[in-house]
Amino acid sequence: MHRDIAARNCLYGNDKVKISDFGLAKTGVFFQVTQMTKAPIRWLAPETLKDTIYTLKTDVFSYGVLCWEIFTDAKTEPYAGMTAAEFVPKRLL
Repeated sequence: MHRDIAARNCLYGNDKVKISDFGLAKTGVFFQVTQMTKAPIRWLAPETLKDTIYTLKTDVFSYGVLCWEIFTDAKTEPYAGMTAAEFVPKRLL
């Protein structure tokens, strides 16, 4: 699992895109954190925010946000103008 798929971690050259920055990557089918510390909150799937469990599906959700970034001419995030507290529904905390 990459755990940080976003436009800021993509390299482009020779008509190819490569994912980079594997600092948060983990091997396995799931990874549970005891405390949500360094995490790209706005790129995480809602169930990951709720259960603090990363799965391959979390990367798929992040890939969707990456596609949003690409098709909106590289806006930094789909939740611009919102704080992390506003983005995460209180029922998930």
